[in-house]
Amino acid sequence: MASEWLRIAGAVALPNICGNRGYYMKNPEVKEWASRLNWPHWAPRAIFPLTFIPLQSISGYASYLIWKEGGGFNENTMLPLGLYGLGLALNFLYTPITFGYRKLGLASVCMLAYSGVHAVTTYLFWNLDKTAGKMMIPLNFMLAFTTVVAVDIWKNNKKPNHVSED
Repeated sequence: MASEWLRIAGAVALPNICGNRGYYMKNPEVKEWASRLNWPHWAPRAIFPLTFIPLQSISGYASYLIWKEGGGFNENTMLPLGLYGLGLALNFLYTPITFGYRKLGLASVCMLAYSGVHAVTTYLFWNLDKTAGKMMIPLNFMLAFTTVVAVDIWKNNKKPNHVSED
């Protein structure tokens, strides 16, 4: 029973570790650069940490359900869990691309790819376990919103001598 709780805790923690922005946002130079971005007025910055942590936790639990109900990592779960892992990798890459390398165009492409991969993963989860599929849906909406915000930030920060390096 204790090992089951550890598996659940790991599944819930993993997407939050992959999306951790703490290192970059504690760096004073990064904070100053980010504060100069032309940010869309319709997208409050505070919404991101308030929504991503619970939504990624829920998707992590959904991945656990797929793993558990599917009998582990096997031919039935390989594609959905593999795509889920690809989404985690894209989520992990987004932060250093944006805040480390300051490549806003590439960051937008990365977020679009993550959003698409997550949508396909949701469909595959749904086919294996309806509950897990339903748990993935809210993050799809947030990723779509985040993609639009990322593209808007890229578009509005392309001026010469501005914040973007693209």
